[in-house]
Amino acid sequence: MKYFTFFLLMISNAVLLGQTDQYAGEYGIKHELLNAGVMECNLSLKPDGNFIFHFYRNIDPSHPKENIYGQGKWKVEKNKLIYFYTSSENDLDETHTLNFTNTKARIIKKSPRNLSKKDIKEAILFYHSEIFWIKGWKLFKKFE
Repeated sequence: MKYFTFFLLMISNAVLLGQTDQYAGEYGIKHELLNAGVMECNLSLKPDGNFIFHFYRNIDPSHPKENIYGQGKWKVEKNKLIYFYTSSENDLDETHTLNFTNTKARIIKKSPRNLSKKDIKEAILFYHSEIFWIKGWKLFKKFE
């Protein structure tokens, strides 16, 4: 019985880690603004369950450049839903000021059952957050 319990525990851990690995990677979006400005957002989901977020904005030379950072933990629940958590003692500091607690995102990707020729880029869509400006953003997966 001990071996059977140990075996089940090992299989469940492998399944949980496998789900994290399939969504891990670099996501981002970049917008060139009309007046030669730029707005860029990058999200790095690490396989170990950590994430790093960076938002950069340079509207024009008369305004200062903006860099906003966030970090914390992420996990997949209910298949394709990603939950973000930020610990105030470990993840928030002078540089990383965004608190991602209660932020939720959905993975968008083409289903293996979808046989159409329509190209669907893999992306993360933020649908709930206490960071008001991130809600509704879609960040596309970067493939190297």
